[in-house]
Amino acid sequence: MTCLKTNTTLVTYNTTRECWSCGWSPARPEQLFCGLQNGQVMVYDIRNTRGALNTINPNAPPQKCPVISVISPAKDTLLVSTLKCMTLYKMDTSGKIDWTTFPLPPGALSSVSYEESQSLVLASYKPGLKHQNERHLLMKLNTEEGQGSVDVIQTFTGSTQQTVRSRSCLIRCPDNDQHIMVCAGNQAEGVVNVWTRPSVSSTKECLQKLNSAREHGPVIAVGSLKIS
Repeated sequence: MTCLKTNTTLVTYNTTRECWSCGWSPARPEQLFCGLQNGQVMVYDIRNTRGALNTINPNAPPQKCPVISVISPAKDTLLVSTLKCMTLYKMDTSGKIDWTTFPLPPGALSSVSYEESQSLVLASYKPGLKHQNERHLLMKLNTEEGQGSVDVIQTFTGSTQQTVRSRSCLIRCPDNDQHIMVCAGNQAEGVVNVWTRPSVSSTKECLQKLNSAREHGPVIAVGSLKIS
């Protein structure tokens, strides 16, 4: 963990496998989650520099592959996405972990983003043989009696190539809380595509394309930042 103000390393943790993703807990700012290549998720408290507090182990074969996203939508809840599936883990006070897996459309996931005000999930897929463009699927997750399902609300079509894994994101519009911006890097054109939901027009065309200084390399992540 690095401090951007001083450009110094604050904490270093060693993991048993290669780390593919990480995320913070909004309910506990000191808690850090780390998704590994083998599907495990390490839980850290940055006040404890000795090592992980807990390890969440995958239960099914689709979970036993690289974790591309770790999101904490609520306290003691983790939405963990691998290359092949999405799983919601819930931890109770005794340490017991219940999990629900959500069946997803086929394809290779590249990133997953979550927007808490409307409980929306954005699942982005790499181009493949069946779909020659990136797909960004805006969806809602449903859980009933331990069974998971997804409702795809809208699909946005992106770049024709993704040479480096890229992370898209959902951002609430600053001037209208009811509108959500879908932002994703377009490596073929060297821009960042921006759509809105609900759309300001009757089409799914981009609202805006932001120049990403292509000479500095492809866009690998998009996120929001508050500047005070």
